[in-house]
Amino acid sequence: MDFGIDSCDGKIACVSADDRATITKLKKLVAAHPGDVIVDALPEDNDGMMVVRVPFKWVKIRPPRHVSESQREAASERAKNLFSKPIN
Repeated sequence: MDFGIDSCDGKIACVSADDRATITKLKKLVAAHPGDVIVDALPEDNDGMMVVRVPFKWVKIRPPRHVSESQREAASERAKNLFSKPIN
C-alpha cells in the first residue's frame, strides 16, 4: 500500500495512493470539487495508483487522538444511550 504527498510549488500538493479507501476519498473530492482537484492519473490507467493535485492548504497531518480510559468509557456510554433509544 503506497501513499504519497509532494509539494509541487507550495500552493499545490500532488497526492498519490493505491489503497481502495483513499482512492474512494479522492474520487469523492474530485466529484465535489472539480475546479480544485485535478486528476493526473486514474487507478484504472496507472497500475492501480491514483494521482491528483489539490490545494496545499487541504493537506493535514495529525497525530492520533489519545483518550483516557474514563473518556473512552464515557463515550461508550453515550453511544449506547444514543443507539438504545427507539426511532420514531
